[in-house]
Amino acid sequence: MTFKDQLVTLRACPDAVQWVGKRTAKQAWAECERANWLIWWLGKIGLPQTRLVKLACLCARTTLKYVPKGEDKPRKAIEAAEAWVKNPTKENRKAAGDAWVAARDAAHRKMCNLIRTEISWDEVMKVLRGRE
Repeated sequence: MTFKDQLVTLRACPDAVQWVGKRTAKQAWAECERANWLIWWLGKIGLPQTRLVKLACLCARTTLKYVPKGEDKPRKAIEAAEAWVKNPTKENRKAAGDAWVAARDAAHRKMCNLIRTEISWDEVMKVLRGRE
């Protein structure tokens, strides 16, 4: 069975399956530039969840420089997840989940506000009227 066949069996996303093509698992590991694909695959092959979360935290920390000054929800979410990695209790898991939800919701609000800043309601209505 090829690595591509294994990914299909694992129900990998079509883009990943296409990208893998004829690569072996070792070649894909060395060449892949999508951290989410690597972490997904590691989870599918059985890497412990604490290791997966640690990897996700390492990746997430690289984006903190893009978070506006004074917005601490993403950092707090990462710290809560890191606390769970060090001490995987129910309480730490709940705190990490709550922090992730808060950070996600803040990010979505920010992105929606950016979209509304770029596209006015009048423009939306013009597009809708053009479809009629």
